[in-house]
Amino acid sequence: MRFSLLSDPPHLGRFLAATALLGLGQQLFVVARNPWLVEHGYLPHQVAPVQGVGALAGIAAGFLAALVASRVTSVALLRLCGIIQAAGFAMQVAFVDDAQLLLVGAAVAGLGIQLQTAVAPAWLSQATPPRHLAGAFSAWNVALFPLAGLLAAVCIGVVSLSSDGERHTQTLALSLGAALSLAATLPLWWVRAPESDALPKRRLAAPGRAAAVVAVFALLGLAGGITVPFFQLYFKMAWGVAPAGIAGLYAASMTVALLGYLAAPRVAARFGLWPSAVGALVLALPCYALMAWAPGLTWAAVGFVGRAASGRVSAALLQHLGQAVSPRGDGSAVAALAVLVQSATWAAGAFLAGPLLATGAGGFGRLFVVTALVDGAAILVALLTFPRLWRSRPNGADALGPL
Repeated sequence: MRFSLLSDPPHLGRFLAATALLGLGQQLFVVARNPWLVEHGYLPHQVAPVQGVGALAGIAAGFLAALVASRVTSVALLRLCGIIQAAGFAMQVAFVDDAQLLLVGAAVAGLGIQLQTAVAPAWLSQATPPRHLAGAFSAWNVALFPLAGLLAAVCIGVVSLSSDGERHTQTLALSLGAALSLAATLPLWWVRAPESDALPKRRLAAPGRAAAVVAVFALLGLAGGITVPFFQLYFKMAWGVAPAGIAGLYAASMTVALLGYLAAPRVAARFGLWPSAVGALVLALPCYALMAWAPGLTWAAVGFVGRAASGRVSAALLQHLGQAVSPRGDGSAVAALAVLVQSATWAAGAFLAGPLLATGAGGFGRLFVVTALVDGAAILVALLTFPRLWRSRPNGADALGPL
């Protein structure tokens, strides 16, 4: 019998539809929120704390997922994500002129976003036949990032045609992001817990293996927090790109990322899971250099698209790798710990970016150089640990399915 991601199991299609709506809301904020804050008088280094508190909320999401995982099924937590995300987004739109309430809204939104990231891998692992797990992970990542990013670019383009100025375009886009996040709760209420939705153990069976995986996620979180939240400001302030143009750049990056997702299974089958994940990380390094010293907007755009695509593909492969090298009972906890630690380091990176941006016109270049150095450290740790983890992966890990 042929397997279909839209119908096997019956609730996976609904889960992916909800993921796409959540992702669309998130991507609208990714593209429009920070330039919108600058339009409201915030300086670039003042935007960094807004990014930081959103990431710090991910720590709470990781703790929440870990603490209640032994009492509540993953699908019950998923149903909260859209409501929390929508509330946080709406608060930011409503209270943009109140810095304290803006920070609260960013923290609430970060909790919803990261809770979904912490819980979804466990639900996918439990709901999907083992031989099709790789396809389910790929479909989830496609719905959450490249598909959502492409739809966000279309939405911003349409909104810009009927709006009055950049600030109005951005406000409408952000309001739409909040509404779509709330709409995501509808399909999630019809997603049921799979029969195999067993509550995970309280203690890790292999804490050393989990620590090795989480260490790589921690470094990648630090690198991402320094740079990723500020790409929009980079193009707005360094190159003068309008909101519709920034949305177009994100659409291009998501298109390339989508092609990367489609190619990743064959590449991983050819070269192996962990070498492919590390290889994607390596490809990002010259992209950072290109953006730091770009002679023109075209070269900066090429670096941005390449980095975004390689980052998304490596993230998808690393998520699968984290599950593959862990005992099956540890999978949920490893995913939650990765989110918790990565959120903490992402927040640290976002706060670190503030002083770098405050140094003047050269601040963006410094962001890219520091990020490349931290990414390099993550690659080194991966090279030192992943080969051993893969060779000694627990019995039954292959049941997670071929790529």
